[in-house]
Amino acid sequence: MLHVPIPASLLPALMLPFCPATSKYTPQKNFYHCTPTSPPQPLSLALLLPQPPAPPLHLWQFTDVRIGRADSFIHFRADHSPCVHHFIDYLNDDVQIFCDIPEWFTDKSELFTSISYAWCMKLSLIGTWCFNEGSSIYYSLSTQLNSDPVSPPRMGTRNMMKINNVVFTSLCFLFLVLLLLLLQNPTRVSAKEPKQASSPPRGWNSYDSFSWTISQEEFLQNAEIISERLLPHKYEYVVVDYLWYRRKVKGAYSDSLGFDVIDEWGRMAPDPKRWPSSEGGKGFAKVAKKVHRMGLKFGIHVMRGISTQAVNANTPILDINTGRAYEESGRKWNAKDIGIKERACAWMPHGFMSVDTKLGAGRAFLRSLYEQYAEWGVDFVKHDCVFGDDLDINEITYVSEVLKQLDRPILYSLSPGTGVTPSMAKDVSGLVNMYRITGDDWDTWADVAAHFNITRDLSTANMIGAKGLMGKSWPDLDMLPLGWLTDPGSNEGPHRTSMLLPDEQRTQMTLWSMAKSPLMFGGDVRKLDGATYNLLTNPTLLEINSFSLNNMEFPYITSTKNFKSLDSQSGRYLTDVSTSDTHVLSLTSCTNSKAIGWSIKALDQDLEQICWKEHLGSKHQKPFCLYKKEPQFSSDEWISHKQQYQGKLQLFATDRMDFCLGGSPNQKLTSKELKSGAFVPCRWHTNQMWELSINGTLANSYSGLCATVNSIKAEVRPGGIRSWIATGRKGEIYVAFFNLNPARTVISAKISDMAKVLPGKNFNGNSCQCKEVWSGKDIRVRKQTISRGVKARGCALFVLKCK
Repeated sequence: MLHVPIPASLLPALMLPFCPATSKYTPQKNFYHCTPTSPPQPLSLALLLPQPPAPPLHLWQFTDVRIGRADSFIHFRADHSPCVHHFIDYLNDDVQIFCDIPEWFTDKSELFTSISYAWCMKLSLIGTWCFNEGSSIYYSLSTQLNSDPVSPPRMGTRNMMKINNVVFTSLCFLFLVLLLLLLQNPTRVSAKEPKQASSPPRGWNSYDSFSWTISQEEFLQNAEIISERLLPHKYEYVVVDYLWYRRKVKGAYSDSLGFDVIDEWGRMAPDPKRWPSSEGGKGFAKVAKKVHRMGLKFGIHVMRGISTQAVNANTPILDINTGRAYEESGRKWNAKDIGIKERACAWMPHGFMSVDTKLGAGRAFLRSLYEQYAEWGVDFVKHDCVFGDDLDINEITYVSEVLKQLDRPILYSLSPGTGVTPSMAKDVSGLVNMYRITGDDWDTWADVAAHFNITRDLSTANMIGAKGLMGKSWPDLDMLPLGWLTDPGSNEGPHRTSMLLPDEQRTQMTLWSMAKSPLMFGGDVRKLDGATYNLLTNPTLLEINSFSLNNMEFPYITSTKNFKSLDSQSGRYLTDVSTSDTHVLSLTSCTNSKAIGWSIKALDQDLEQICWKEHLGSKHQKPFCLYKKEPQFSSDEWISHKQQYQGKLQLFATDRMDFCLGGSPNQKLTSKELKSGAFVPCRWHTNQMWELSINGTLANSYSGLCATVNSIKAEVRPGGIRSWIATGRKGEIYVAFFNLNPARTVISAKISDMAKVLPGKNFNGNSCQCKEVWSGKDIRVRKQTISRGVKARGCALFVLKCK
């Protein structure tokens, strides 16, 4: 079947060759049936052409032909005759043809000649027009070709069967119009566009196994296996992580300077030694095509702004509208005009810096980047050093606008997520499709455990599956460091197995699924072991990850280490907990009203403090204060830093003034390295410079964010246990118990308590069936309670069906 979307407004012109407007023509055997394009709907046109006399030859039947935007390809599937798998690119590679066709189709000119021949000259054809939910129309086509599949006649053959010239002309005209419409607007598939990231994205990323050193050969080897083994489970994205443009030579590492491949416009280009198909300025175009042929989608990692190397070279800025250097206000603009050196990436300060998006040249540079990614065939962009403590909301906003205007959909992801708060997540969720909420997650238990609090907070803020860029957005708990891995920041590829124990791996995968995080596997798939594969493809986890609702932490659980009794030693969350007031200093948007509340408090003539609101919810609680001073420079330093730091302050935890408050980490930290505070040794850097505004906000010069303070009740929960709950699409209830203790613990929950977080559900415990996923055992519900002994750092996952 051939499905081609046609705007309804163009239908009358397309129908002219077949029938006059509003008329019906029905000969005895061959008929045209026409109905007007304007109401009533639906409209249909059935066309039956005369079948030419044909010898009894092999039947080659096109049974599935699709032209559409979903993967930007035309797909042919042949059910009979010797066929080979071909991919044929045409029309400047804007559209791809994905086909199983006979081997005599060798190039695109042959393909179009043969398709034209088949459609217009020797076929029995039945076609149907019909509306699809309003403004788009589909044309359905079934054909049977009567020809020798090995050596069919060519278009130019004089022995072609005669056919009515009107039919021939009409069909060829139709074919050309349909093709032109597709090429002019390849993104229009139907009146109702599918949403981007309608469920959490799933795929593979090269970072955990290859760091930055992966080659084209290694990448495609992994992609091939993913297409065969993981794509059936919806792992559809394959992503090249960072520094694909860095030459793998002596002296090159993650923050080295001068080893990158850039084009004449200062844009990053793949290292041709590692990515040989990029030779000649082709970028990732050929790799993307190979990935698409596997049925996968192709992604890349990109950094903030512009590279330091491009700024040092002062490369011109490309104006994509003219194809020449960008000009404005009577002059040409270069990299040094748009780069903001004082806003270098904190964890890669020699690599990249922000661009000034207030300048037309700055916006032109960013647009040229993402237009190029679209030309390469990129489907997924992981944008780094623009979120969390390195938030650059201006760049995120503009990139999001550019992505909306591209001819192909590109999934937009942010990274990393150090210091993320629910308020920050709300600022970006509508602009992107997924965003990291922690630092880099590696294969340590501390990294896994660090995700529970922030995941709970974002769930409580209703951020799971919130509105995103042309679809939905998802808090991202980072990649799954399972299987065959490398080390953080390494210059070598995979060489070791994951250090997470089997129970810890189950805990990670279960939390990621219950929280509906994107699932991006990080291990080398060439050494994918059975246990890891079974975990990644567990059908219950994937069902929860894609389709569950009402995902949240479930607080009403009890625990005991006395396995014989559930009463005497159980501690109940939300009731039997000790609490203490704790100040939490965080960063938020300066437009947030919660950022207002700072003022100066004088201690003596030489010493002052900047204090948050006098009382933090309790009159007995002391205000939160920081010591301040203006930066002290030598005469030479003052000359070089006067304009940059004038009017700025440094803030200190104590009057010793040796540790300053920073607005961003100075390196890319793993979650286990994150500190509860951000006080670091003082130095002259914009991330330690602050400005107090008259409206009571305290802004960081590096991130542009403002400091805020919250007072929370820090719960000391007995047992170190957690639980999550969700509902399934068939009425089932999913409950997960997590034991964060170093010893086996019995965890229990009452069925009746589930109604507190899932109102409207039927929770008659006497009629509930319960099965534990990891053991595969049916669990008996006793006294309206489910209970399970859970191994240290392990989990239990229940599926409840209550009548």
